[in-house]
Amino acid sequence: MWCWHHWTGCALVRMANIKPGMQLRKHDRRILQAIAQSHPEKSGVFKSDLDKSLPRVLEVQAALVRLKQLCIHDSFEETEEKWLSSLENTRWLEYVRLFLKHSAELTQWMYNKNISVILQGKLYIVVVNSVWNRWGLAPEFVG
Repeated sequence: MWCWHHWTGCALVRMANIKPGMQLRKHDRRILQAIAQSHPEKSGVFKSDLDKSLPRVLEVQAALVRLKQLCIHDSFEETEEKWLSSLENTRWLEYVRLFLKHSAELTQWMYNKNISVILQGKLYIVVVNSVWNRWGLAPEFVG
């Protein structure tokens, strides 16, 4: 699935996992070649395995539940230090940092190196949908 195309020619592509090395299927090889050939400079392709780079979807969802518990149900009579410690223990901020860091790295491949990026692994849209569903935000955007 083609997700986004930059005016310089590089693309952001979301697709199923491609097996590395000799296990590369003929169909997968054709897809990789087509993505590389679609670039005006016929540049290479960077593959990002989200399963290896980012936390598991269930971990992120659990952190969101803990964050919600902290923000909605816990007493605000705690000291600021204790509340901030509780916030850190949810791991939500850590996961947000990891997602932003990985996004910045992929952006560098596309903008500075002018190379197309393939996202492989779990569909992290599940995480976004989970956030919207659990917090009751913008249901018209939830797929």
